[in-house]
Amino acid sequence: MAAFLFTDVEGSIKRWNADPEMMHRDLVDHDLLIRLAVEAQGGEIFAVTGDGFGAAFPTVTAAVESAVDIQIRLEAAPFMPRLRVRIGIHTGPAFIRDANYYGPSVNLCARLTAVAWGSQVLISGESKSLLAHAIELFDLGAYYLKDLPRPLQILQIIHPRLSRSFPPLVIRDNPHRPRRRVHSVALNHHDSRRLVGLLPV
Repeated sequence: MAAFLFTDVEGSIKRWNADPEMMHRDLVDHDLLIRLAVEAQGGEIFAVTGDGFGAAFPTVTAAVESAVDIQIRLEAAPFMPRLRVRIGIHTGPAFIRDANYYGPSVNLCARLTAVAWGSQVLISGESKSLLAHAIELFDLGAYYLKDLPRPLQILQIIHPRLSRSFPPLVIRDNPHRPRRRVHSVALNHHDSRRLVGLLPV
């Protein structure tokens, strides 16, 4: 069992296209900043995904404190324009192979990160229940994420030094709601002909 944290730079392709040299320099500083924030909370980086990272922590609280630290450091860094990073946190079991983590928990964390906005930190409902101390959270609802069989409760980390207001999550589907029941009705021959006549051709 581990707490996973994924990061991803918002709008990275646009930044690369606008000024590759500047984006390269920004990512060098970005990488160092995130590594320091992860290591400060006892985490380990196990994956580098272009302009993002995957990290594992011994506790959810450590992952959350690292995420907040990352956003505060990014806010203070002299990136022009500002470098906005989306972060997702999820907890669960995983397989380890060649110092890398694999499995549904890791995949879910990556999906969670993908629906966040830059500067936003999201945490799963499963991780919320494992926090060691009170952290202000805003419940965004339960959503079906891509390729996941069940809706996931998603919450936003609230902190005095982090941005609070964001557009709706980057999800096409609406928050999960109970499915409507489909009732079967027996029709006689006359009703069936009337119903067929109402159907579009």
